[in-house]
Amino acid sequence: MRPRLRAFSALALFLGVSSPVLALDVTAREVTFTHGAVQLSGTLFSPAVPGAYPAMVLLPGSGSETRDPLLDLARGFAAEGMVTLVYDKQGVG
Repeated sequence: MRPRLRAFSALALFLGVSSPVLALDVTAREVTFTHGAVQLSGTLFSPAVPGAYPAMVLLPGSGSETRDPLLDLARGFAAEGMVTLVYDKQGVG
């Protein structure tokens, strides 16, 4: 069991919740899209179970940072049921 899931399960048991919190399996897919004449690349994380989920976009901060530092965060959001797109800014990645 993953440490995060183990912590949520322990908290649920401590609070008397009858069913432990379960993180969803995640799929990751490399995507590309265009903005004008520029092609941008990213990674789309989603829960592995088909369904309608809320979505968000994560974008690296200022400077020449790529999407790499945000991949674990995006994967975590997807495990909690939120489709998440992380992409490289123009000229980076």
